[in-house]
Amino acid sequence: MPRQYGADASIFQTLTTPLTDPDGVTIIDTGNGFGSSPLGVALREQVSFGLPNATFNILPPIPTEPIAEYDNPLPYWQLQTTPNITATATFDTTTQTWGIKIDPGTAPANDYLTLKTRSWVTTDDNLALRQRASLTLAKNGTYAGTSQWNLTLSCEYFDHGNTSLGTTVIGTVFDNTTWTSISGTTTAGGSAIPSSASWAEFTVKLTATGTVSSSTSATIKSLLVATSTPATGGNFVVADSFTASGTWTRPTGVNYVTVVAIGGGGGGGGGAISANFTVERGASGGNGGGSSSWAIIRDLYVGGTADATVTVGIGTAGVGGAGTAATKAAAATTTYQTSRTAGGAGGATTFGTYLTIPGGGGAGTVGAAGTAGGAPTSTTYGIEFLGSVAGTGGTTNAPAGSASPYGQLPFWSAAFAAGAAGVNGTATTTAGSQTLLAGTGATAGSAGIIGGGAGGGQTNISAPSPVTYTITAPGIGGYGAGSGGAAALVRYNATATVVATGGNAGSAAANSGAGGAGGGGAIVAASGSAVYNASTITITSGNGSDGGAGRMYVVYVA
Repeated sequence: MPRQYGADASIFQTLTTPLTDPDGVTIIDTGNGFGSSPLGVALREQVSFGLPNATFNILPPIPTEPIAEYDNPLPYWQLQTTPNITATATFDTTTQTWGIKIDPGTAPANDYLTLKTRSWVTTDDNLALRQRASLTLAKNGTYAGTSQWNLTLSCEYFDHGNTSLGTTVIGTVFDNTTWTSISGTTTAGGSAIPSSASWAEFTVKLTATGTVSSSTSATIKSLLVATSTPATGGNFVVADSFTASGTWTRPTGVNYVTVVAIGGGGGGGGGAISANFTVERGASGGNGGGSSSWAIIRDLYVGGTADATVTVGIGTAGVGGAGTAATKAAAATTTYQTSRTAGGAGGATTFGTYLTIPGGGGAGTVGAAGTAGGAPTSTTYGIEFLGSVAGTGGTTNAPAGSASPYGQLPFWSAAFAAGAAGVNGTATTTAGSQTLLAGTGATAGSAGIIGGGAGGGQTNISAPSPVTYTITAPGIGGYGAGSGGAAALVRYNATATVVATGGNAGSAAANSGAGGAGGGGAIVAASGSAVYNASTITITSGNGSDGGAGRMYVVYVA
């Protein structure tokens, strides 16, 4: 009878000392007393979790020191890192478990750290094996600004000759969002593992996408790998994500899908300018763009011959309107009064001929915010239409249109990030003046989807002198939309060099379908024509921001 490790006691009778790996970690123990196991920690974790050190209970030689590739290695894991990013074993006193803290420090853009581990894969063409991996992790600290790093979990399969058979990114989390895990299939679309696969290599990678200034870090706690075969009714719910146009390929045996999608948001408008000494006019901020709508089609039949592949079109973001710029030299008498510039409409998102979701309207030039995206249409299937919202005009300075009640799309594991905040306008002179700046860049919209864009800041001036100033702060961005830029105002009473620049709008969240925000207006007003004519003036209104592009999930059981 052949020996079976862990079942045939004769193997232990031939060992006089424990069987260990090169790091000294016990694989098989010679002792087998009551309540004990002859299997070491590594082999027990291999059986339970699919990996030999999946819960990091096997520590590096010096647990309190950073993990290094050679000097202080983490058993069964390979580390590679640039000098600024560190990995250290850490103990959670609440849960009584170990983890690996990955700290980006103050790493510059493109610095990275990877932790890799491998497990054996037994495949059989008849079994058509699938794998699913789940990485449990936690974020340390809080950060709500623009993302500076991300962390991914990926799987790469190799044959017995160590030739790569393909890599799949299982999931990605960002430093400025909330998360507790990354989970998904280890092959694209949950397809079968290649029949020649012998190894599955899992990689956890933290990458700095900009110079890191926040104090956030990530702690990975465990990595579970489960292997099974598709049974009747299926094992895994698979959500194929699209943030750019492409092709969805139907896996073998899949006949019905659920499609969740949003179109592109409309662009915000650029702000207006005003430089005039005879009539003191206001300078309006750009209007906000409208959001796309979004929708769900459930149980869409795609089992026909023509559905082997389906074309996916992701709605493009509406382009924000550019600000207006003008320069008047000393001794010139030119005056300026321009309207706001329009934003472009967002593009439609499509799933073959089955579904079309219109994009949001771009901001208008005079008094009109971007319109909300229209209702989705389908050739034969019922749609759950979940709404869209209009933008907000810069003339009214109201908050952006109300957002969807959903903080995330169904079948997607993370909520949308908020859009970026708009920037302040600036206004300066070199001579006697009254210089006023309209507010500060407003806070970006709350996390969520399909918010209408915010109107840019505006400045109203009433004549005759003495003038009365009405300075209104930028509008606040809708969910997923950026905030409007702040307006700038200069009023001066002596020959001067004047620069007035309206603030640019904050961007909408990526692939959120939200409308872009409006740019701030800019105004220069002089106390009389002689002063005005003898002055040098540069005046620029703020740019409107692009809307958020569309997104789609094709969900099925495999």
